[in-house]
Amino acid sequence: MAALTDVTSLRNRGKPSQIAYVVANGVTVYPGSLVAVNAAGFLVPYAHVAGTRTVGIMNDGDAKTGDAGGTVLASVDVAGALVEQVTVTGATGIADVNSEVYGLTDNLNDLKLAQAATQGAVGMITRYYSGTLCDVWIYQASQIVTDA
Repeated sequence: MAALTDVTSLRNRGKPSQIAYVVANGVTVYPGSLVAVNAAGFLVPYAHVAGTRTVGIMNDGDAKTGDAGGTVLASVDVAGALVEQVTVTGATGIADVNSEVYGLTDNLNDLKLAQAATQGAVGMITRYYSGTLCDVWIYQASQIVTDA
């Protein structure tokens, strides 16, 4: 393809914070859950599975279950989000602020400080309250490493 020699017009939406992904056949994702894209490109609930990439938090108003035709879309916040007062297993004090956190399941109250082998962080602690209660910044999709 040749280099441009004149002004061109492209459809550009700027930097989207919401992206609609096709939900995997027979799989249900829930509003407020941590979600990932599998190796085939379909949206699935987060789980530490090789080849998946965490993309953000599903934020549609209703649960979405994928169909065989690939017609079910779910909107995902991919720009990052601050989730307040969630449980982070292993958090013990203010020194844990700025520590990376890792997911256990798609439940945002199932975060942990300990990294499993080949697992990418999904966010970091921004405020510690007490016990294991913390505020966590969930990284934007482009910051999250694919689980190996």
